[in-house]
Amino acid sequence: MSPSDATYDQTKVFREQLHCRALQFHQCEIGRCLVVKKGRTVCKNRAPWPVSEVDWIDKNGEWGMKRTVPYVNGFNPTITEAIICNNDIKLVTNGDETQDMTYYFTTYATKKRDKSTNETAILAKRYAYHQKQEAKNNNYDEVGRRLITRCATSLNRSQELSAPEVISYLMGWGDRYISHYFVPIYLDGIASVLRQAHPILQTKKYVWRIDQGQVLI
Repeated sequence: MSPSDATYDQTKVFREQLHCRALQFHQCEIGRCLVVKKGRTVCKNRAPWPVSEVDWIDKNGEWGMKRTVPYVNGFNPTITEAIICNNDIKLVTNGDETQDMTYYFTTYATKKRDKSTNETAILAKRYAYHQKQEAKNNNYDEVGRRLITRCATSLNRSQELSAPEVISYLMGWGDRYISHYFVPIYLDGIASVLRQAHPILQTKKYVWRIDQGQVLI
């Protein structure tokens, strides 16, 4: 939709109404917003909201926005038109609300990563222990294999699982929804085939050198 179109204004109003009905209409539901207070079931978001044909504010500081439908929450038409998603706007009129919002934004943007989400720290810590455990092991193939296994185990041990993921595991549905079937590929089998095709790989020690642009063994 381009502003240069002759029907832009009419189309904009139509799309705004369409998006408002689909995205901004509040539906009270048990377990979502309905709570029991003093024996009465009420919406914790205070819906339905007062209706008004215009934005207003009185001498006591009370204010309200234009709302012609009591169950439509306040929204920004430009944001709705641009990203086509639910949004909510609020007029901040006092220092306490400004302070709370500033604190929330700051902690959200600068929050430290939890242990379970900081993969780098987990791997670094495990690698430090791995070096101590394998300090006297001269079998580098075995050391590398153990490092991969230990890193994978450390990540799995610290992983946080959501409730749907746990249910999926318990029901045997797998850990993802996929459109194809896969078969496992085992590293030991691949290594065995390579050793059979290239006997030099069975040698414990061999030297690689570059000679006239070619790799010679």
